[in-house]
Amino acid sequence: MASDAESALRRALSSTALDEAATDALSPGTPVLALYPEDGEWYAATVVSLSENTVEVFYDDWDEFGVVEYDSVALPEEEEEEEEEEAPAPAHLRAARSAPRSSPRAEFVPPPPHANPHRAQREALPAFGHRAELLRAIAAHQVVVIEGSTGCGKTTQVPQFVLEEAAAEGRPCSVLCTQPRRISAMSVAERVAAERGERLGAAVGYSIRLESKSSAATCLLFCTTGILTRRLKDDPDLEGVTHVFVDEVHERSMESDFLLMVLRDLLRRRPSLRLCLMSATLDASLFSDYFARGGKPVPTVKMPGRAFPVAALYLEDAIELVGHASRRGEGEAADAVLVFLPGFKEIQAVHEALLATPRFSAEPHRAWLLPLHSTLPPEDQRRVFERPPAGVRKVVLATNIAETSVTIDDVVFVVDCARMKEKRYDPARRMESLDDVLVSRANAKQRRGRAGRVRPGVAFHLNTSHSFDHVAEAHQQPEIRRVPLERLVLTIKALKYERCAAAVCEQLLEPPSRPAVLQALRMLVELDALELDGSTLGAGERLTPLGQHLATLPTDVRIGKFLLLGAIFGVADEALTIAAILSGRSPFLSPFDKREAADAAKRGFAVGQSDHLTILNAYNHFDGRSGGERFAFAREHFLSIRSLQTIAQLKRQLLELLSEAGFVPRGLRASGVERIGRSAGGSDGVRAALSGDPDAASRPDLLELELQSNVPLLTALLCAALYPQVILVTQPEAKGRAGKGGGKGGGAGAPKLHIREQEAPEPVPVALHPSSVNARATRFDSKYLVFAEKAPPLARTCTSRPRHATLRLRGRSARASCTSATARR
Repeated sequence: MASDAESALRRALSSTALDEAATDALSPGTPVLALYPEDGEWYAATVVSLSENTVEVFYDDWDEFGVVEYDSVALPEEEEEEEEEEAPAPAHLRAARSAPRSSPRAEFVPPPPHANPHRAQREALPAFGHRAELLRAIAAHQVVVIEGSTGCGKTTQVPQFVLEEAAAEGRPCSVLCTQPRRISAMSVAERVAAERGERLGAAVGYSIRLESKSSAATCLLFCTTGILTRRLKDDPDLEGVTHVFVDEVHERSMESDFLLMVLRDLLRRRPSLRLCLMSATLDASLFSDYFARGGKPVPTVKMPGRAFPVAALYLEDAIELVGHASRRGEGEAADAVLVFLPGFKEIQAVHEALLATPRFSAEPHRAWLLPLHSTLPPEDQRRVFERPPAGVRKVVLATNIAETSVTIDDVVFVVDCARMKEKRYDPARRMESLDDVLVSRANAKQRRGRAGRVRPGVAFHLNTSHSFDHVAEAHQQPEIRRVPLERLVLTIKALKYERCAAAVCEQLLEPPSRPAVLQALRMLVELDALELDGSTLGAGERLTPLGQHLATLPTDVRIGKFLLLGAIFGVADEALTIAAILSGRSPFLSPFDKREAADAAKRGFAVGQSDHLTILNAYNHFDGRSGGERFAFAREHFLSIRSLQTIAQLKRQLLELLSEAGFVPRGLRASGVERIGRSAGGSDGVRAALSGDPDAASRPDLLELELQSNVPLLTALLCAALYPQVILVTQPEAKGRAGKGGGKGGGAGAPKLHIREQEAPEPVPVALHPSSVNARATRFDSKYLVFAEKAPPLARTCTSRPRHATLRLRGRSARASCTSATARR
C-alpha cells in the first residue's frame, strides 16, 4: 500500500479531477497521470486514443501502452502552480524523481528485493558460494577480474550481490553493467528483475539502441557497451555511479577496448569507483597487467561452472556417425539444438533447406525453427528462450550472437559450422571487407559450452580435430586491429582528450597499427570532419562542426554525413530512410525457388540506376499502406517484414538525434513519433512528424513522383558522403540504353568496372553484387558509381553519379583522383 506521503505527492501532482469538462478536454497527445494496474501507482503518460469507457495511454517512463478507465486518469496541475511546496516523500523517491531518466544515480539507497521467488535456484549457482569472497574483493580493490565458467551465474548474480549488500547496509549504490549485445542486455535484465520479484524497469532496467526499459528509480542498469560510451561524452566522470561491470571482455570489440581505456583514466579521478571485468574465457594476466598500478596486482576471482559434460565430436566423427544421427534423438524432442552459422544469409539458406526436408515439411508442428541474429526485432529474439510444447523440438539457427551472455537453458546439442563473419580492413588499400573465417579455439569452446545446461550434451564441430588443434588461432584477433578506426577517432576527439588521437590510441590494451590510425585521420579530413593543427598528420587535430555532429550519431561516419546533408537540403525523411537501410540490412528477400520472381519485383521499384533509391522507393510503398495490407504487400513483393520494421525503428531513433542537434524541429522523441505513426495508419511516423500532416506517408504513388524529382539531389548527396568509394565505368563500344534499373540494352559486352585503391599502381577490377539492380546493366548513365560497401571482389549497394556532381561536392581531391584514374585508363 502506498504511504500517506506518496498519496499526498500524487494529490499535489494531480489537482484537477476528471469531471465531465476535463474528460472533454482529453484528446490524443494530452499529457496525463495514469494509474498503472500492476502496482497501483501513478505515472506520467500520454493519451493515445479514447473510447466510451476507457482511455488508451502510453506510460512515458516504461515505454508501454495500457488501457485504463477514466477514473484512473488525472490531469497534472498547471505549470504556474508547480512551485508550490510538495508534500514530503521518502528520500529515495525524491531523489529518483529528480534524476534524469535512464541515468542511475547513487543519490539514494537501493530498495531491497520485493521478493525472492528464485532463491533455491540462485543458491544452487556456483557464484553464490563465492559471494563473500567477491564482495570482499570488490570492497578492497578498485578493479577486480572475475573469471567464471559458463553457467556459474556471474552475469546475473554478482551485480545483485553488490546491490543487496548496499541495501542491507543502507549505503547509496548505482550499478552499470555492460553487455556486448542487445539481446543479452535485455535477457539478463529480465532475469534479474524476475529474481528480485520486481517489474522490469523499476530498480532493474536495461538500455539498448532503439529501446529502453528504465526509470529514474533504476539503480542496476544493463546496457550495451555503446550506450555507456555515448554517456561518457556527456558525463565523463559517471557522476553518482558506484560500480561498473564490463561483461564478456574477452570478445575484445573496439568499443569495449576503448571503454576500458576510458575507465582506467576515470579510476584515477574517482578512487571510490569500482570496476569489475567478467568473462568465461579471458586472458586474466593481460587485463590484470593493464590495470595494475604502483606494483599492486589486480585480484582475480575464479568460479567453476555448473554444467554437465559435453562430448566434442569433429568432422571425422560426424562422417562415421552420420548413418545413425537421424535415429539418435527421436525420443528426446525436449532437447533443443543450437546451430552456429556465419551470418544471416547462411541462416536463411539452412532455414529454407530444413523446411524442404520431408521430416520438417511433413510434420511442421513437430519442430520450432527459430533464427537468432542481431537484426531481428527484440520480441523475435526473445522467442529462443521459450520452451516449446511437449513433443516439439526447438532448433535455433544463430550467428555468434549466441556464443556468450545468451544462455538458452534447454540446449543439449550444438552444431558448430566452425566459421564466422569477421570485418577486416586494409589501411594501405583503404578497403574494408567482411570475410568468412575459421573460428578460434576460444570461440569454439564458447560454442561448445552452450550445450549441457540440463543434462550431458554433444557438440558437433564441422572441422577436423587437426584443424582445431593446429590451424585455428587460440584467440580471435582484437577488433581494433582489423577494422577502420574513423569512429574511434571521432569518439576520442569528442571526449576532448588533450593528446592527439594517435597518442591516445597508444594507451589502448593492444594498440592498433599507426598506419591504420593515420589512415582514419586522413579519411576524416577528406570528409571535412577533422582539421589538422598543423601540416603533419597525427601531430594534432580537432573536430570541425560537422565532426562534432557526426560523433553523436551511432552510424558509420559516411552514413552520418549523408544524414546531416539530407536534413540541411530538405530531404530529411529520404535521408533517414537511406541511412537506416545502410546501417542495417536490405529488406529484399531472394528465396531459392522464387529468385527470378523476387528479382523482377525488385526491378519494379528501381529508381534511376541506384540501389539506395530503389530500396527507399520499396520502403515508401510499404510504409504508405496500413494494417494487413502492408503485410500482404510485403509478401507479394518479397520484402522482409522484420527488416522493414527495423528500418522504421532506426529512422525514429536517428530522427530524435537530429532533433536534439537542431537539424529538424526540436522536441521529437522516437516514442512520440511512433505514436504519431500508429495514429496515422501504422506508418513509421517520421514524415508526418516532420510535415505536420498525418496523411503524409499514405500516398506512396505521390511519394514516388516526389522521389523521381529528387533523384539528382539525393544522388549528389550520396556522392558527397560516400566519396572516395567510387567505381570507374568504362562503357562498351556499342550504343544502347539501359532500361529501368539498369536493364538490358543493345550492344555487345558489359561495362568494365574498376576502383582506385591507395598504393595500388593500377585500377583494380571489381564486379557488382548479383543483388544490385545494376548487376545486369549493359550501359550506365554515368562514368562513375558510388558504393556503400565492398566484399571482394564484389561491390554492394551502388548508385550512378555524373562526374560534375563529384567534382562540385568533393573539390580538388575528387578532381585529382578522377583525372589520375582517367589518365590510367
